[in-house]
Amino acid sequence: MLTRLNNLPPWILPLLMVLIIMGAAAPFWDVPLNRDQGVYATCADVLRAGGVPYRDCWDTKGPAQHVTYAAAFTLLGEWTGAPTALNAFIIGLTAVVIAVLMQQWGCSRLLGLGAGLLYGLLAVGVRYDMNAQPESFANLFALLGLVGITMAARKTDPARFAAWGVGAGFVLAVTGFYKYALIMPYGAAALALIAFIRPAERRLTTRDRVLLFGWVFGGSVTLAATFGLYLVAAGALDEALLHIRFIFLYFPRAQLNPDEFALRSQPLLQTMQYFFRLPVLYGAALAGCLLAIREKDWRGWALLIPLVAGTAAVWLQQRFTPYHWTVILPFAAMACSLLAVRLAAWQAVPQSVSVGVLAAALLVNTAVFFYQDQWLIVGPYVTGQQSQEDFFESQGVWDHKVVADHIRERTDPGDGLWGWGHHTAIYHLTGLQTPTRYIYNEPLLMRIRGGHPWRDEWREEALNDVLADPPTYLLITTFDRTYFDFQNPNESWAGIAEYAELTDMHYVREWGFGRFEVYRLLPYWDRRNDPEKLDAVTHADFVALFDQARILSQTDPPAELKDFTLIGDEPHPTVLMHAGGAIAYQVELPEDRACLRADLSMFPDSWAWGGDGSSYRVVVNGDTVFETLVTNDPTDQRWRPVIIDLSSYAGQTVQFELHNGPGPAGDFTGDWAGWGMPRIVQPPGSQPCDSNAILYERPYSAGTTR
Repeated sequence: MLTRLNNLPPWILPLLMVLIIMGAAAPFWDVPLNRDQGVYATCADVLRAGGVPYRDCWDTKGPAQHVTYAAAFTLLGEWTGAPTALNAFIIGLTAVVIAVLMQQWGCSRLLGLGAGLLYGLLAVGVRYDMNAQPESFANLFALLGLVGITMAARKTDPARFAAWGVGAGFVLAVTGFYKYALIMPYGAAALALIAFIRPAERRLTTRDRVLLFGWVFGGSVTLAATFGLYLVAAGALDEALLHIRFIFLYFPRAQLNPDEFALRSQPLLQTMQYFFRLPVLYGAALAGCLLAIREKDWRGWALLIPLVAGTAAVWLQQRFTPYHWTVILPFAAMACSLLAVRLAAWQAVPQSVSVGVLAAALLVNTAVFFYQDQWLIVGPYVTGQQSQEDFFESQGVWDHKVVADHIRERTDPGDGLWGWGHHTAIYHLTGLQTPTRYIYNEPLLMRIRGGHPWRDEWREEALNDVLADPPTYLLITTFDRTYFDFQNPNESWAGIAEYAELTDMHYVREWGFGRFEVYRLLPYWDRRNDPEKLDAVTHADFVALFDQARILSQTDPPAELKDFTLIGDEPHPTVLMHAGGAIAYQVELPEDRACLRADLSMFPDSWAWGGDGSSYRVVVNGDTVFETLVTNDPTDQRWRPVIIDLSSYAGQTVQFELHNGPGPAGDFTGDWAGWGMPRIVQPPGSQPCDSNAILYERPYSAGTTR
């Protein structure tokens, strides 16, 4: 059997391995984006829209993670499973690289493939909401870097020695752009390999090893410098350096909420809990390393050191979730192959028995891990036993979908959104961009031991961004605590005086569902603005000027002023006309941009009179500039806001006419039409009429609290 497998074309088994890994992951692709994936997807959308890392999207992870997500959506389409599908493919490729590396290190082809398959099944077995994380993507580049170092060590030609070393450093540096913390385990792996490798082709002297380190380091610096030049050109280098400074020096001092995450202060317990879930894997890996070291096999140190460094990196991050441990899975899988080599050489037991028992034990351990982390959670959903609503509800993301659908149905692609909370998947689900790089509030609220030197500055920056380009929707979460929050987002929002002022004055609560309060912007021309603010942008108020209006077409009853009170709204002064009526105003328009704002509605009493509505028409100097129909149907029993650009008449004295006609059937029954608060307004800063501009005075500092 083994002979037959070895005689197959060299590409058959690696391809089969990749297909097995992707096949195991495929049922779990169509799952919702969770909090972390939502951040990555949103930053990916920012990059795809022409944004720049650090400058336009702030995340605790590096830009390579966002680039990878952007590639997933570009290559595989706009579906939430795209990053997970790409992740499975990357894991499959990593498994192939592991197989190649183990063969370079002297293991048999089948043992190398076994190590790759073991890694692949374990990596795709990580729970769906912790999948497609930096570790599983970065592992590919780390292993490619180790292949490069191995190849360099085998070369006797100085040019090839240097080329492979530089190339290895180049791809190793990519891992740091996924997540800075990964520099530690992957750097340790590279240093251990350089220090201990003993290639069959040549004997490496100390000078050779130092030189190899220099070439690898030079390759890493080359990539970092190249990316730095890009950031300089994009004007984002200062932000990148500040990000690195914050993540290395301040983020580790972030205080965890002791009431909700007390377990995170017990790293030893959490480490043991994880290792005891994979006892065969880590027991075999440790045994393989120690036996190799005892027999003076350099591969033992080359794998034990990154295992220890990876564990230390997890401890330093204070995160003990399965995806954080993914960084050591390649080295654990390869170390199991070292144990298999020792078992195969054990004379007391047939090779097929010893290696077979090890393989079976590893397979069972992997299957149990996969079953617990993936199948128990997602299995009923992917098999149709659980509805999408029930599954999403069980995972705490159903309200994400419902609220995202609500916002998407009421916005255009150019509209904006800012979510105050950590549910950043909303951005990607709605397809909307945010005006600020702070797509979630963690960096603005995090408590840091010794003080947060940029908290007030970053809050001020976020507010300035929002004021410069007010988003159509604000989304405030009522319950959403991460490891670092000591209060819920709605409470923290209310405690920041100028943030609370923003929603009090310029947004209206439109809806609430689940954990979300949905606020809709009141642009400068909206009727619900503070009267003083609306008056400040008003050039001509046609309600106040009604006595000066000229009757062009009289009706019975005649045109009059009347307060319209629609369900759930305050009374608003309205010009009421019956179908067939028309009035005119003589207005001198400003030299700058001018716009007509009005809210259209049929008279509420007429909704039950059986009419088919009224046509509305605006005429300026004989030109029809606006025309629409408002009916008595339930869907039209509301204010319909309109804003009309009159800039082509700027600086002119014009005859401004409001006309009402019958509905489509020509029936005048009950056609009592209202023009709510018609005014000529001027947008702040000469922005377009339909902009989201607001008039905002800043009585507070964004860093203060009430």
